[in-house]
Amino acid sequence: MESDDSDYEVTAEAFEEFSRDMVQMFAQTLSNAVLGRSRQMAGRTVESLTGDIPDERMRWAVNDSLRTFKVIGCLSRLQRQGQLDDAEAEELKAFTIDLNRRAARARYRAP
Repeated sequence: MESDDSDYEVTAEAFEEFSRDMVQMFAQTLSNAVLGRSRQMAGRTVESLTGDIPDERMRWAVNDSLRTFKVIGCLSRLQRQGQLDDAEAEELKAFTIDLNRRAARARYRAP
């Protein structure tokens, strides 16, 4: 019996849907990992919070997110204490987020 390859044809629409589903699944997994660990950040290093994540890229993504949260938290604290005015704090927060995005783009490129 001959195999009919048309049964296995992947359409552009099916591939796009699969890609969207995979991105959504990764984003949800990342969000859950970050949220769960963000509640445990006080007094702990990011490395100590993420050492149990087996997938290297997921661990990097969680590390980067948590470090960004920590830096923004520190900037907010300095702002509340009057050591940074609102404009300075917002400028540094925006810089931190942009820096994280640039690092992520460079780090997470496919090998």
